[in-house]
Amino acid sequence: MCAKITEVQFEQRKVYLHKRNIEIICEYKDNKGMDAKYHFHCAIDEHEWDAKFANVFSSGQGCPKCGILSSTEKKRTTESDFNQIKK
Repeated sequence: MCAKITEVQFEQRKVYLHKRNIEIICEYKDNKGMDAKYHFHCAIDEHEWDAKFANVFSSGQGCPKCGILSSTEKKRTTESDFNQIKK
């Protein structure tokens, strides 16, 4: 069983998430501290998703939509990369 976090700790975590462009829209009933599920909002692309607070805060996971875009950009081959392959 996970211990509940204090109101002060929760507010500190909200500030940290805000710096990462993530806002908490609402929490679900039966708050279980870091294991509680919340509804999040991404300030970058306006995406909303549900996740455990611990996954977003402690694990460093963020907006799944931004994560997919970031992953796609990393895999994208540029023209100069392609030219290097051809040589």
